[in-house]
Amino acid sequence: MKTISVIVPVYNTEAYLDRCIKSLFCQSYADLEIILVDDGSKDGSLRICRKWEQRDSRIQVISQPNLGVSSARNEGIRKSTGDLIMLLDSDDWLAADACEKLLALIKGKNADCIVCGLKQTSGNIWAPAFDKDYSDLASFKCDFIYWINTELLSSSVNKIYKL
Repeated sequence: MKTISVIVPVYNTEAYLDRCIKSLFCQSYADLEIILVDDGSKDGSLRICRKWEQRDSRIQVISQPNLGVSSARNEGIRKSTGDLIMLLDSDDWLAADACEKLLALIKGKNADCIVCGLKQTSGNIWAPAFDKDYSDLASFKCDFIYWINTELLSSSVNKIYKL
């Protein structure tokens, strides 16, 4: 088994935060380390994080002054102890089997990183049209423009990385 560290930067997302954390709490793959990094929220976000931290020992809360999302992610990564890293925004959520499926892919393909699709609640979907192993640069270059146009490469929240 491999521990997945899920880093969630939190800033003033009180309205969405319970849904985000619950989606991690209810994952079919349970070997998770959930790091919530409150980035100086002015609403009740830190209180919600602390409530979940009391409920589940897999959850660790870090509180820092507002330094921005990149700083919050980096602090979470520094504190992580997992074999794999995932990033999730605090106004997003994961399907119940997302971690299990991504772990199976990264193991099955012996990959360093897996990129998955995203679904927006507005109904727009950014998703690969195929499952392809980019084990060499030449095959990746063939589809690079497609990946850039779908914004899958620029997002940080649709990937799992080996630490």
